[in-house]
Amino acid sequence: DHINLVLRSALQMGLSLRRVGRLRGLLVRIFELALIYGLVWKNHARDADRYTEKLPPPVWYTDDQIRNIMQAITEVQYSHIYAAMMMTGIVADRSTALTWDCVDFENNTLLINKQLQKTKKVGGEYILTGTKNSRSRVITVAPSVMLVFQRQFFLQRRMERDAGPLWNNEWNLVFTNEFGRHLCHFTVYKAYKKIVAEIGL
Repeated sequence: DHINLVLRSALQMGLSLRRVGRLRGLLVRIFELALIYGLVWKNHARDADRYTEKLPPPVWYTDDQIRNIMQAITEVQYSHIYAAMMMTGIVADRSTALTWDCVDFENNTLLINKQLQKTKKVGGEYILTGTKNSRSRVITVAPSVMLVFQRQFFLQRRMERDAGPLWNNEWNLVFTNEFGRHLCHFTVYKAYKKIVAEIGL
């Protein structure tokens, strides 16, 4: 009861549901240590009410909106990765981590087995790592999707030629900048938000 009182008080003081949930989690860990050292006989925090933030229901694009977006991204900087994401549903951190060995043009499939993550330390670098729970999946896509990847392949060869010795695609990534380096999915997403805002979405 005392723990629930603390959590309810925190909520009344203006803390968000997410923060109150984190507070509960912290109390659970504290009581777990106290249990190990014999200071309490039970982890009472585990019996406390759970506070989870209810996410709003997803809002899906209509067919007309999708057509408008596809038209708007035709000539922009990240047009190919946007088209691939729109047509496959692959999220940004996995799209930016896609490598050419995972693109099967013969069978029209994509192997999703990596994500691009930034290390948590200050000034952290981006690394390729496995997906959550190390689960991989193969998705079969339409020929029109593979056409996007073919266009990206030829675009990348042209960028490699133009960059010359500055080119460095050490991870064999599908989607890169003009020097072969990885894309930051936050930058890609931010640019996308700007595009859709300009067409009223």
